[in-house]
Amino acid sequence: MSEINESVIAIQRCQPFVSLRPSEVQSLAAASKRLCFERGEVVFLPGDESDCLFILAEGRVVLSHRENGKRAIIEAIWPDELFGQCALVHGGLREATCEVPKSATVIQVPLKVVSDFMDANPRFARDLMADVGGAMRRLAHRLVSVLIRPKRQRLVDLLLQLARSRGVARDSGVLIPALVTHQELGEMIGATRETVTVVLGQLRRENVIDFDGRRIVVLGMP
Repeated sequence: MSEINESVIAIQRCQPFVSLRPSEVQSLAAASKRLCFERGEVVFLPGDESDCLFILAEGRVVLSHRENGKRAIIEAIWPDELFGQCALVHGGLREATCEVPKSATVIQVPLKVVSDFMDANPRFARDLMADVGGAMRRLAHRLVSVLIRPKRQRLVDLLLQLARSRGVARDSGVLIPALVTHQELGEMIGATRETVTVVLGQLRRENVIDFDGRRIVVLGMP
């Protein structure tokens, strides 16, 4: 399969791009780049130009901020999701780091082409802005949780958010499909890996969650 065809598939699977016309998808794919990253590499760094968006085709990436030797994860990105979309609402330089925990394939989409299609296709523009709004809403909810709630409730809030936004329904509950480590969960809520491990054990004994291998299943969701 050619690189352009692979980019077409990734664009078509990404929800904010579903309202693009077939000709627009082809044009966008032709202007895009398919990038492969190995564990520990970065997609972008603070200070990089905000001149493109990204679609995660395979693997997983995390958006993070580091200060005084500590890392805080802003968002974990799942396959078929858009990221780097703050470039749509502000110019200038990026402020976050996008890191690759294991490996990832990313489609780099030029902002100029996206902006042209937004001007020509109002529905596409609305879908993209809705995606930006959803990302901001998730971040705001987690910020409130981190600021005012104890660590146990922060973790519960995060698991519920992941289950609702990315979960896969099962008879027994909702599976969080990607393997998120205890360290990463801790870096999302301002807690240590050890605290996350202890709380997850408590939640399992209380039948709030279960495990499918190393993945988490949230039980009894409304």
